[in-house]
Amino acid sequence: MARRPVIVSLSQEQVNHARLLGTLRQEEAERKGLQGKHGGATEGPRGQRDHVLGALGETAVAIHLGLPLPTSVNTFHAPDLAGNIQVRTRSRHYYDLIVRDNDNENEVFVL
Repeated sequence: MARRPVIVSLSQEQVNHARLLGTLRQEEAERKGLQGKHGGATEGPRGQRDHVLGALGETAVAIHLGLPLPTSVNTFHAPDLAGNIQVRTRSRHYYDLIVRDNDNENEVFVL
């Protein structure tokens, strides 16, 4: 069920948190030699941008829902946030929410 967009403003501290988290995720992925899934970047500036963008999305949803800020690195199949919440962040406003066949149907997906 589509809903109207919610606008969440992040403080500089929250943006810095997400940038650090995204950077840690990228560094760990490169250290382990992990390959991007579903066409995602694996290394370099694009990979880091994608990880930071994802962390920013998770941070915004956590703030909106009053949940703890995300801190996880290398928890690929676990929910992004408490309450079985998976956050999917888009880089373009016209991209849709992607839910894949192998996603857990018991999780809540937020774009």
